[in-house]
Amino acid sequence: MRLSTDDVDDLCAEVFLALLADDFAALRRFRAKCSLATYLAVIARRVVVREMARRRKAEALGHVPAHQAALDQAGSQPVHERRIDDADEVEAMLSWPR
Repeated sequence: MRLSTDDVDDLCAEVFLALLADDFAALRRFRAKCSLATYLAVIARRVVVREMARRRKAEALGHVPAHQAALDQAGSQPVHERRIDDADEVEAMLSWPR
């Protein structure tokens, strides 16, 4: 499933909401058994997987139409160019301060 920029923004917002929920309960549960980055990555992954599963189920049931912009974007750019763009984005994220 290809995500649009709006989808990525929505998922980032969902991750932040999960971190802020119940007066930062997720952050207070951090026990330093792993790095904070790993802990936050696990939280982010769970939020994203849960949301993607919810969206796929809603689309399969016909409640939400498939995101047309994402479909248009997926077909407009060759696969190798998308991979290069994705690789550049991953490298940029890895360069963020830890």
